[in-house]
Amino acid sequence: MAKAPRPGTVKTRLHPLLGPQRCAKLQAELIRHTMAVTTAHTPSAYLAYAPNDTMAAISTAVPAGVRLLRQCGEDLGQRLAAAVTDAFTDGAGPLLIIGTDAPTLTADHLSAAFTALEHHDVTLGPALDGGYYLIGLRAPHTSLFALAPDVWSTDRVLAATRALADGEGLSTGMLRPLRDLDTPEDAAALLTDPALPTPMAALLQPKAEAMTQVSIIVPVLNEESTIHSAVSRLCRDFPDCELIVVDGGSTDATAELAALHATVIGSERGRAKQMNEGARHASGGILWFIHADTAIEPEALGQIRSVLADPAVVAGGLTLRFDRRTPALNYLAWTSNARARRLHHIFGDQAMFIRRTAFDELGGFPDLAIMEDLEMSRRLHRRGPLRLLPATSTASSRRLTAHGTWRMIAFMQYLKLLYFAGADPEAIRARYTAGPRLFPKRNPAT
Repeated sequence: MAKAPRPGTVKTRLHPLLGPQRCAKLQAELIRHTMAVTTAHTPSAYLAYAPNDTMAAISTAVPAGVRLLRQCGEDLGQRLAAAVTDAFTDGAGPLLIIGTDAPTLTADHLSAAFTALEHHDVTLGPALDGGYYLIGLRAPHTSLFALAPDVWSTDRVLAATRALADGEGLSTGMLRPLRDLDTPEDAAALLTDPALPTPMAALLQPKAEAMTQVSIIVPVLNEESTIHSAVSRLCRDFPDCELIVVDGGSTDATAELAALHATVIGSERGRAKQMNEGARHASGGILWFIHADTAIEPEALGQIRSVLADPAVVAGGLTLRFDRRTPALNYLAWTSNARARRLHHIFGDQAMFIRRTAFDELGGFPDLAIMEDLEMSRRLHRRGPLRLLPATSTASSRRLTAHGTWRMIAFMQYLKLLYFAGADPEAIRARYTAGPRLFPKRNPAT
């Protein structure tokens, strides 16, 4: 039973330790190891894969002769029952059903399981977390998988399965327990186990370079006119960074254009939701959030890595400027940079970067309709210093100039005052979307 090694969907409890990309590599290695153990012991092997659209990817990762089955069913119990039925219908039996979460599984465990089935109806390989890494059946006793949905993935799975077997009068043999690999605690324990295969030990070892790897996350929505130049520029200037574009449901060609240069993932609409989803898929120890209509000075990457070499620093941003130079825009940039230095309020157009550990400890950006960057910088500052770097982030002035720069400056200060006064962020967002009406333009005819 194997889940395809797609980043962001496998070994999610290990994401804080390894990141989604390394978790996917770990899952691929677990599949390879399990299949190698299985095919060395028996010529008849099946791999039940999920999701359904991953057959092509899975088939390249398994040895020749392994028969592929699609996992079918709503929960794990239904999928196990369907796979067992398919295998027995195909003429298999006795049958061992194995997960891919036990990295210290060996052929000796399989031999012991088949031996136990010579004397018992069922054999179970207990996992230390209360589940099982293996179940052996002499006949298709699919009723053993009819556990309540809230029992699966708990420490009650093994006991509940034994109770079902006892209730049906089936004799059960028990194997030696093994540790599954699901959590950072499992990883730490397995690293001390000499039976852990070397490739998996290498993947589980903390790597200093992972802490300095930078993942660029770009939230987008209907940015067809800017996305191609934005992502191609980021690829050119920061070729060793992971680039993730998070589309919030664009109705134009944004996602298709971004996919030419970056990994594109979908998300619910909302900048906070999109940035958090991007972080969930990112593998870097440094998360860098950049708007699609912002140009970043190439020197910024080296400055980010340099400032984060100080373990006390948790986050920061770049010096803001605008793509047009007017007295009003110059004033706004100057006050924004002064605010970032003195009040530690960093907004999205300053290309906020965050140490991954701090991001995870805070649970990501707060799920606010607006001001999520302001609130995130306030929370980060409580954990450690934030730094404003000399490298520039050149933001688009399109919205500011469309409504009148001075009017927009006053309007944004008004919205911030509403936020600090405790107004509902959803109401503030609606007010922002409606535009600045605090100081309506005079009608020349009056």
